[in-house]
Amino acid sequence: MSGKGNLLGLFIFVGVQTYKQYKWKNAFVLGLLIFVVVQAIRTFRWNHVKLNFAGKTVFISGGSSGLGEEMCKQMIRLGAKKIIIAARRVDELERVKRESGAPEKVQVLQLDLSQPHDVLEKCTSLFANEKVDILVNNGGISQRDCFEDLGFDVCQKMMNVNCLSHIAVIKACLPGMMERKQGKIVNILSGSGIVALPMRTMYSSSKFALSGFGKALRAEVKPHGISVIQTYPDYIRTNISANAMTGDGTKFGKLDPNIAKGMACDEAASQTLKAIQLNISEFILGGFIMQMAPYLSVS
Repeated sequence: MSGKGNLLGLFIFVGVQTYKQYKWKNAFVLGLLIFVVVQAIRTFRWNHVKLNFAGKTVFISGGSSGLGEEMCKQMIRLGAKKIIIAARRVDELERVKRESGAPEKVQVLQLDLSQPHDVLEKCTSLFANEKVDILVNNGGISQRDCFEDLGFDVCQKMMNVNCLSHIAVIKACLPGMMERKQGKIVNILSGSGIVALPMRTMYSSSKFALSGFGKALRAEVKPHGISVIQTYPDYIRTNISANAMTGDGTKFGKLDPNIAKGMACDEAASQTLKAIQLNISEFILGGFIMQMAPYLSVS
């Protein structure tokens, strides 16, 4: 019997014994039992998953650095047929392509996420010719200033880059996935899309918005064989804070201490790929405190 079967057998046995002894009066014991068994099954699946993206065509926005770059390189090693990486900086995209280990499998696309209508037009043309199996919405920009000091153009840009352009990419890609009756849409979000933080008003707003969109879309597309996977990473060692916007739209230009101490990019990418492989609908990437984020709120 498999490990999962053993766990289920144990669950049934202990559940019956609990019923006999307590007649369901001790609901806490039963609830704890169910929690432990479910977690054990999840842990077993997580520890034994074999990553394999053989034959897959993947689109990754924000593919010129950080998590997007690392996901591209790892998916190439795991057998992906083709990776399309998109970002504003073509020179950096070309660098990632050269360093990918299989540049013939990597295609670059210049894409400015601050212009959602242009994104929709470019991606509609792209996906008319490319049968994408996995769509990764990873590109984004953060914030380091009080809302009071934010120019409205900065607010608008934050929503365009972190939310509306990702919706535009999905809008362009979805018809093909619907026709093929398969596909995975992956939204890379943030802990700030679970618990809102000061100095991140528009960043959190954009992440909450895309998260809500993804949850609603999941129910619509599931009958068509399409999955929506959303990940909420804790701090990762990238340039996100250095590139964050201040109130007047200039770059923050500093590395936050929390970012400097964050998870390594390769580890974050590896765990994200596991979540994609296992089809985990809502995946929180981080330690114990991050796992508790859905139960916290900021007053």
